[in-house]
Amino acid sequence: MQVLVGLIKKNVNLKIVAKDIGVGIKFIGNKGTLIDYINNKYKGNEKTRYLDRITNFVVFSHGLPKDGGVIALCYNYNQDYNKSLNLDKNDIINSIYATAFNNPISVFYSCNTGTSGDSSFAQTWVNKFKGVTYAFSGKSNYEKINQSGFHPFIKASRYLHGFSYYGSVDYPVAGDGASFLTFFSK
Repeated sequence: MQVLVGLIKKNVNLKIVAKDIGVGIKFIGNKGTLIDYINNKYKGNEKTRYLDRITNFVVFSHGLPKDGGVIALCYNYNQDYNKSLNLDKNDIINSIYATAFNNPISVFYSCNTGTSGDSSFAQTWVNKFKGVTYAFSGKSNYEKINQSGFHPFIKASRYLHGFSYYGSVDYPVAGDGASFLTFFSK
């Protein structure tokens, strides 16, 4: 089962869409809740991650270049944003369990998660969890994620629901001077 992790207010429309498309949705208020889900996954009170190890891990978020890359899940261009949702290399090393993953394909569409090469968030991630990791060195660009197929249904869905029920047409690309890199375990 896929899970959408929502970092916004509990939105009834998102719950309806998640149910309609057959995915779970989990709203979180701090990174501890996210890390607990990654590490343990629950069915009722029972920990079930060992039965369903993660093979694909994809993140669409803001990313900051600080300390080799930080995933800033609630970044809003304001100095006082909710930093309690930042994930950094220390979280990878000290908090997220390698046993939660099974040789994953991991993709970070956030800025700067691959910026520091061997010292980057992406390299730290793949060194611990194995598999292959893709990340941006520099800024990612979300400006054209609907340019190649912006359909009136997408626009109507955003107006009616506050988001597009149909998702985006394209993925983020590398910004000016940035690169989308592939990382392997070292």
